[in-house]
Amino acid sequence: MGYTIIDVLDKLIKVKEIGHNMYAAIVAGEETNARIKTVAKVFAIEKNKHIMTYKSLRNQMITENFEEIDFDIYDKVSKLISRFNYAYPENIMDIKEFLRFSLKFEKENLALVINIQGLFVRTLKDIDSSAYNVLAEIIKEEEKHIRSIEIFVK
Repeated sequence: MGYTIIDVLDKLIKVKEIGHNMYAAIVAGEETNARIKTVAKVFAIEKNKHIMTYKSLRNQMITENFEEIDFDIYDKVSKLISRFNYAYPENIMDIKEFLRFSLKFEKENLALVINIQGLFVRTLKDIDSSAYNVLAEIIKEEEKHIRSIEIFVK
């Protein structure tokens, strides 16, 4: 049996879990500014919601019969995810700086999903595939999250 969009979702869930753990570590940091801790806690909760959304989407899809993903596409997806920059913030003492870091991190996360979605498009009919459409849903969710952070960065 080959790979499907469910396998890609599993990898994206792991990316979200790493983001959640990053924010949770900031909250747990003894020397972290109280305002940063508060915002990091909100972001950790948001990441957890994303994880639940992705898992729910995954669980809905398990019963469906999805087309297999070409191995070369799955290999490229795996490489993109493995190269994704999990840069933890170092010595951020200012809330604005933390918000800018978080916005950049979330935009990189969105770019990752857009890149992955792009790998699935080889012909015009590929935009009707289940993999493409599932990733489109994830992109909408990520864009919503970025807009909510941008409100505070301004």
